[in-house]
Amino acid sequence: MKIISRHNKKDFYDYSGFGHDTSDDIVFVRIPKTEELDEHNKIKDYFNKRIPYSDSWNIKNYFVTYVIVGIYPYCYIIPTIVNNYENLLTQEQVIVPFEVADTNEELNEFLKKINSNIQIENKYKWGSEHRRLSNFKSSWKDEDLFRQIETPVFLFHHYGTYENQHFKSYDYIIKNIIFTEQSTNWLKYIKDDLDKRDVYTDIENYLWSMKQEPISEPDNETKIISHGFDLKTSFRKM
Repeated sequence: MKIISRHNKKDFYDYSGFGHDTSDDIVFVRIPKTEELDEHNKIKDYFNKRIPYSDSWNIKNYFVTYVIVGIYPYCYIIPTIVNNYENLLTQEQVIVPFEVADTNEELNEFLKKINSNIQIENKYKWGSEHRRLSNFKSSWKDEDLFRQIETPVFLFHHYGTYENQHFKSYDYIIKNIIFTEQSTNWLKYIKDDLDKRDVYTDIENYLWSMKQEPISEPDNETKIISHGFDLKTSFRKM
């Protein structure tokens, strides 16, 4: 696999490719592209059903929100605490391990351990029970999703802002993302899982799968001939 990036930028899995075949038969043009997903977008609906966020999750001046990291063929939910949605991708954020992000007690304990000045009031409520983080998977496998998005690596994030005293949300996806260029280390708490995988080969397998021509359904005449019939004599009108 040959990887092409602007200014030859490297990502975490590039360095594991030295032991692999670097044939030019398969090429990954890794140029990040940010797209906004409109309200009728099926990919947006897909992600929104898998993220337990609530726009009312306000911790004084902070918000608990989530991004989804996609590294073929797996998706990962990454909880994060932000003080401004607009800064989600431009400033370093406080990333929270998935397993401690479900209650304010666990979050406070974690924030103390990392010497953060953020603390959550005990009276804070986490919204409806069915939207609690414990009811969601921290990661899942979906090869077809990556084929629909047409990228082996992506970052999906939910962005919100108040306009004329009304909250308005946006959903964005960064395709062909280079994680080492991000202001936040989104992979911090999924590193153990990534270390168990051969990410370089996974991405290469994705590119090969996209390169293959889809098998089309044969038409009726082809089916008839394949079963040994002759179109002129076997189906002559009487």
